[in-house]
Amino acid sequence: METTAGMRTGAAARLLVGPGLVAGFTLLSAVRDVFLSDRLQAEPPLVVAALAFAVTNLAFGPFLLRAVRAKREALRGAGRLALGVNASTAAAWLLYFAALANSPPAIVITIWSAAGPLAAAWLVTRAKPGEAIGAGARIGPRERLAYGLQFLLALGLALGTGGVALAGGDGPVMLVGNLCALASGLAITVSVLQSQALALRGLAPAEIMGLRFQLTGALAVVGVLVAGPPLATLLDERLVAVAGLVAALIVLPNFVLQIGVVRTNAVTAKIILSFAPSLTFALQTLVLGIAPTTATAVAVGLFFALAVAGALARAARA
Repeated sequence: METTAGMRTGAAARLLVGPGLVAGFTLLSAVRDVFLSDRLQAEPPLVVAALAFAVTNLAFGPFLLRAVRAKREALRGAGRLALGVNASTAAAWLLYFAALANSPPAIVITIWSAAGPLAAAWLVTRAKPGEAIGAGARIGPRERLAYGLQFLLALGLALGTGGVALAGGDGPVMLVGNLCALASGLAITVSVLQSQALALRGLAPAEIMGLRFQLTGALAVVGVLVAGPPLATLLDERLVAVAGLVAALIVLPNFVLQIGVVRTNAVTAKIILSFAPSLTFALQTLVLGIAPTTATAVAVGLFFALAVAGALARAARA
């Protein structure tokens, strides 16, 4: 009896590992956005980006080298996919940093989260198994409607916050940040699907992390050399703490998410992830002292409702 009870407890604990990892990513991503928004105001964004992706490549590069030697069959013919995931990841993260440097974190994460699902639904229904985007899937009309409304929310928020008041103050700057968030949300959609295609080939999460950020790191360093501050800025003692926090809030959460989504029901993962804008909205108020606005609160609430509706529509078809 005790053995059986212990087995059941162990099985239940294993079932909670995936959702727990996704929840950890959701919380850390909210902390990340608030922290980065603050740091990007004080440090050149390209410097923070170069640090983030240098840490990522150093941490996960050895896993990629091992995969190159041990998984030649899995990587055979994957050159185009590898280039594609590097390009989409680079676009997603560099645009995301630009967004956080110019717009409030809660607006950025809401636009970013709401921009991608419709694009994902469109891509997976047109992709053939084995292609660079990933395996095909069926998307029901209710789920597609929820995704469409999310995209309209993202577009309306991007143009409405900063776009309405172009003539005054921070309006133009915020509009640029919002549009960067929109483009980043679309790019990360492609990147995630390409990562899933790599996983289907047999690559582990750590190996995919070692592959995805090569181009991103190179572009960030080139950006520092060409248009940014002196490269010696990367060795500034003030940035040691930034590098540590970048590792904890960018590198670790991305790795955690890649493991968590594999072990979590897709519907459960979507619902947990939908809390990210709400958490960011609360943190930016408490940490950054940004006064909460009714418009942002409504947008965050609408996103949560639509994300849950899309997840439930997916569950109803399962």
